[in-house]
Amino acid sequence: MIGAGMAEPYSSSSINVLPITVEVIRKRPSMYIGDVGPRGLGQLLWELLGNAVDEHLAGRCNTIAVTLEREGWVTVEDDGRGMPVTPGDDGRSLTETALRDWHDSPTLDGHKPHVHLSTMGIGLVLVNALSDSMVIESRSEGRRYQVTCAEQKPSSPVDLGPCESSGTRVRFRPDPAIFGAARFNPPYSCQKSGTPSENGIEPG
Repeated sequence: MIGAGMAEPYSSSSINVLPITVEVIRKRPSMYIGDVGPRGLGQLLWELLGNAVDEHLAGRCNTIAVTLEREGWVTVEDDGRGMPVTPGDDGRSLTETALRDWHDSPTLDGHKPHVHLSTMGIGLVLVNALSDSMVIESRSEGRRYQVTCAEQKPSSPVDLGPCESSGTRVRFRPDPAIFGAARFNPPYSCQKSGTPSENGIEPG
């Protein structure tokens, strides 16, 4: 995967890791998501949507789907290029690094994370830190891979076999130990981006 103006493949070695980890985020979640109610849950959703919008802005994604389930699970799926799961120079894939560490590196379309959403993007590490379960499915280069996070620890990618499509599907459940009985507020979550049509995105 190549970012705008980048000569090398986009991998874990492309990420400028910051000293904020899963453990740090879990100690003071409201510092990173505003609160541990519907507003904070909406921020988790938009961290994932921001990644999908990045793919759209890079001209690699046409469809983004969001599903809110009664049991509290949330799924965000796009038809972009799929998240890289090949290990980099440090032995970790970009996906594993993004799940464990906060970074401020340029995204795939060359800008700082999520500037198009008028919010400071933290990314997958925030969602992983505040979820009790998370499953990522990446479809890339003709193969389908799955990474599962239990208690914020990502598994090694599992090769599920060949596929004809590409994209990323992330399914997560916010940790009730942090959010209690709070639930997503769909109207608030939908308004978070402010001006989706300006980014070439229209509701389905």
